[in-house]
Amino acid sequence: MTPLTIQEIKTTNDLREMRKLLKAWVQIVDRYSTRHKPDDSKKKPTGDACWWYTERASIGALAGAAWVVGWTALEEYSTNKHPMEIEGNENKKAAKRGRCDLQIAAPKLIYSFEAKQVSVSIGRKATATDRKIKDALNNSFAAAKELTSNEASMRFAITFIVPFIPVSDLQDIGDESLAIEIEERFRSYLATLRPLIHGNGHALGAAFPGNSRTLRGPNGNRYYPGVIAVIRRVKRGNSLAKTDD
Repeated sequence: MTPLTIQEIKTTNDLREMRKLLKAWVQIVDRYSTRHKPDDSKKKPTGDACWWYTERASIGALAGAAWVVGWTALEEYSTNKHPMEIEGNENKKAAKRGRCDLQIAAPKLIYSFEAKQVSVSIGRKATATDRKIKDALNNSFAAAKELTSNEASMRFAITFIVPFIPVSDLQDIGDESLAIEIEERFRSYLATLRPLIHGNGHALGAAFPGNSRTLRGPNGNRYYPGVIAVIRRVKRGNSLAKTDD
């Protein structure tokens, strides 16, 4: 029997409208996983996931969620960004032309997003996982800060976190217990990210499709059970998130 899909949607009070978007995003991810579910009876890895490619593919799933709920979405569009200092001359600035990853229009507000994606191990021997997450959060935040104040009603940094577990980490676990162990690992890791959602301007969505519990990557040496999206609102003048040495 296929395990149930696990989802979590959490936002601060000022972003309650985004819960509708994230709920639809989870449904999009789950639908893709159902269409491309793995066949565990075969030795070679089978199945596919919309979350193990790049942020471009992940942004596409979020854009799809916007259309599902009756909103509109525009991906990878040209726009003006904050001026950049000319090297060697702090008093002169050059206008910057660039692209924004995604704009979503809700009934009353328009959201613009800059995205980054990171894959991190949640295996027993994982190292530097926290550092990779903080670097990705900072990179998406820095990219979103380049959006001008007239870009949208609200501007956001979104970081797609793709946890994986090395197959070798679970090689001693029987087939009947494998899905349960992977689920426990995912839940435990998700719990470590919840503190990121606090104050104002934060949201989190997590999709852990039932059809992807034992999904292995193309090389067959990692399990990729799901994806987590961390969203942070960016205001002009905000500083980057702090990182520990």
